[in-house]
Amino acid sequence: MRKKSVRAIVSVLILAVAGAVVWKCHKSWLAGYYAERLASTPNGEAEAAIDRLAGFGDAAVPHLLRLLHQDVPACQHAGKTLAKIIDDYPADDDRVIALAGKIREDYSQFSPQGRHAALALIEALMARNNQCDQHCREIVHAGLQDEVAANREQAIVLAMRNEIHGEAEVIAMLRDPDPTVRRHAMLAVGLARELISDDDLLRWLHDGDAGVCELCAAALRGRGLREKDVTMGRLITDPSFLKRLEVLNYLDGDDELDPQAWLGRLSQDSVPAVRAAALRVAMEFEGAHELDFVPRARLMAANDPDGTVRQMANEMLQRKSR
Repeated sequence: MRKKSVRAIVSVLILAVAGAVVWKCHKSWLAGYYAERLASTPNGEAEAAIDRLAGFGDAAVPHLLRLLHQDVPACQHAGKTLAKIIDDYPADDDRVIALAGKIREDYSQFSPQGRHAALALIEALMARNNQCDQHCREIVHAGLQDEVAANREQAIVLAMRNEIHGEAEVIAMLRDPDPTVRRHAMLAVGLARELISDDDLLRWLHDGDAGVCELCAAALRGRGLREKDVTMGRLITDPSFLKRLEVLNYLDGDDELDPQAWLGRLSQDSVPAVRAAALRVAMEFEGAHELDFVPRARLMAANDPDGTVRQMANEMLQRKSR
């Protein structure tokens, strides 16, 4: 009787394990079936389909990741389903780290729409487990180099998060070949004086895209610069030396301006005519402004590559010594 009882218990255990395996396989098969149907699900029925598939939990994850490799509209639905599954994980669940690692590993193999969906998961992943931040940083870094402009734009927003620390990379995106990407980068860092100085930002007042120029000017005004300051900044960084010379017209009669700073910058211009004009105005301003241009004039008299400029600097020094 005892042997029969043992056999019965073993049989029950075997049937239970077999049943669990069959159910797991069946659950995975069903999840795969519904995942494939996402591609043909009308938008009006998408939410219900996403909720149903998210209910499969871990069983749906491999199928959803496979969808991200395909260039299909279902990528967006797959991403939303993954986000719901992530939200259902307990806080600090190791499965979040594993999923983030898998996305990082496969990111370059995803389709453009799949990469967009993957980037959209970053916030959900970091919110559920901060131990996956390194994986997320690498995903965002890849996004900033994505061949699709829309994905680079999305990555710029993510890179500015404190957990990602991608500010330096976003500044580099100000030189992106796509103007829409440059606009996003300007919106992200334009007001952040601690990341990029006013002087360094001025060059984008001459961007080839009018939208970038307008955003740059707005950022400078947001930093407290007056309209006149922005105009002078635009002039002094203009590729035309004739435009740069126009800065001299703005220096007199404004107590909020520092003529010495502007003249000092013009005195280092690449064009001798601009350097000479800065010296001339500096001599005219003597007495009328608190201006000490002697140290700069000494350097110009000794080292300026243009003979006329050196002569003018020497004349200024001689006048000061009388």
